[in-house]
Amino acid sequence: MAHQSQLLWLTAMMTSSRHFIPGVHPEDIELVTSLPYSIGIAPDIKMTGAAFDLAAESVMRQERFINASMEVSQTTMDVRLKHLFDASSAARIRTCDDISDSSAQMLSEYFYRKIEEGTCYAVVSSPCDDERGIFSLAREFDWPLFSTGLSKPNFYDPNLGGPTTVAASGTFIGYAKVVVEILRYYGWYSATILVEAKAIATFYRDIGNLVLEQAKLLPTPEQLFAIERLTVDTTDPEAISAAMTFAKGRSRAIVLLATGVGALKLLDATGPLGMTNGEYAFINVQPLQGDTYGKLSQFQHPLNDTTLNAFRSLLFVAYGSSGSDLKGLNTAITERAKTAYNVTFPAGIQPLDLYAVQTSYAIVELFATVVKEMYAKNSSRGRCSGREVARRMADRSFRLGTGELFINSDRIRNLDLQISGFNSTTRAMQTIGSYQWNTAQLVWNTDRAVDWPTTDGRPPANTPSCGFSGDQGICLGKGSTSIGTIVIPIAVCAVLLIVFLIIGRWYVLVQSRKTADKWWQADGECLTPSKPVHYGSLHGHVQQITGSHTCMTTHVYAKRSML
Repeated sequence: MAHQSQLLWLTAMMTSSRHFIPGVHPEDIELVTSLPYSIGIAPDIKMTGAAFDLAAESVMRQERFINASMEVSQTTMDVRLKHLFDASSAARIRTCDDISDSSAQMLSEYFYRKIEEGTCYAVVSSPCDDERGIFSLAREFDWPLFSTGLSKPNFYDPNLGGPTTVAASGTFIGYAKVVVEILRYYGWYSATILVEAKAIATFYRDIGNLVLEQAKLLPTPEQLFAIERLTVDTTDPEAISAAMTFAKGRSRAIVLLATGVGALKLLDATGPLGMTNGEYAFINVQPLQGDTYGKLSQFQHPLNDTTLNAFRSLLFVAYGSSGSDLKGLNTAITERAKTAYNVTFPAGIQPLDLYAVQTSYAIVELFATVVKEMYAKNSSRGRCSGREVARRMADRSFRLGTGELFINSDRIRNLDLQISGFNSTTRAMQTIGSYQWNTAQLVWNTDRAVDWPTTDGRPPANTPSCGFSGDQGICLGKGSTSIGTIVIPIAVCAVLLIVFLIIGRWYVLVQSRKTADKWWQADGECLTPSKPVHYGSLHGHVQQITGSHTCMTTHVYAKRSML
């Protein structure tokens, strides 16, 4: 009988999603969330509550199973959830400002009035939180602090955040690094980033800035990046045409940091502008699939029209879960969300395809796992240390009910992003690869490939054979020889004169102005003055890329009447 019990225990340990060590009286755990109930952001309790509930139930159910298998009698771990903003607060909590105004105060009051001995507490923070207040309280209480939304450096940076923080739901920098890795993989070192100006989510603007920064941090690249960023009003056809025309003359890789609706408008402009010849590649980046952002179903294209090749040249990058083994959990979350929270997930999207939902489930398991480990080491009841919890989560992998999860030494869990391409047979997007953070590599599906519309079926070249302008490289000299004989010397002289004037002007400005007044200077080593550019009724300011390192530029297009 004892042998049979031990066998049952070993089987449970090998097949269960977590590794509990029985025989130790556990500490109860409670997760206190400062997430809004329903204001339209990814971590809303209305969207993630079912995942929290089911994870807590799973933890307690698995522990009871282990205790029964070992024939031990002990009190099982009690997992509790406390949402500071529940359904009763929905009427008065409508915006992120409402959350940040009160979350720190409510957490402080809960700490002093409601906490119990024998319970290990953790905080689950919201992207809306007054971060300084929450950081300070988590440090003071010595509670681990988890995030369910994408984290910025001020959350996990040891000099800015706190010693108990765990960025469990990905980072903005992680997305930017994946974009840079895709550009490197295909050899697209000249790229243009188009950022949707009026998107509600700040994700696109944040990623646009971070891609520029990450490209500059690459160690001794085989080729320097020349990346330019433009902000474009996708509600204005003239602005779209101007931005795409500029991109056409500067690069063949165009990163569309826009909603699905905005990206479709930009792709629709490729036909009239002659950008469907297979020379161009487009990358659309979304935090996750959803109506607020963008989803694969938006990029179905059954028509044989002039823009078909643009869709064939599109890579769609977003977070998404993988594996059919999560079908049961997805179904359970879907059903609980409907019955308990009156929520229906978007058609064609599983709950665990949303990183906030997946992270909410995983956080409960992570916290319970580490607390169990701590009490297996020291069976006496004592103070639960948030610093120790955070330390134990660093630089290790966990096998959870939602799959394998890796947290690095900086206590950051980066999201594995899926990459999708166009299937010319089905005329729909399909997953063709992903970026795996545990190996820091792009992993491609060998059974699927992008049907590039180039003449040789290969990805577009970084620089086309005739150059970006169409009259360079092998196309150089196809015009009139007599005109070229006259124009070229004149052009050379003009260029030399302009260079001389620029250097002279630069020297005078350096001597007469302070660094803060150097509005024209894009970077310490990018010394070309900024110049106005005009496209019809649109204009902007251009800071040219020069220098011995990767220099980045920004272009903002807007109607003259708006400036």
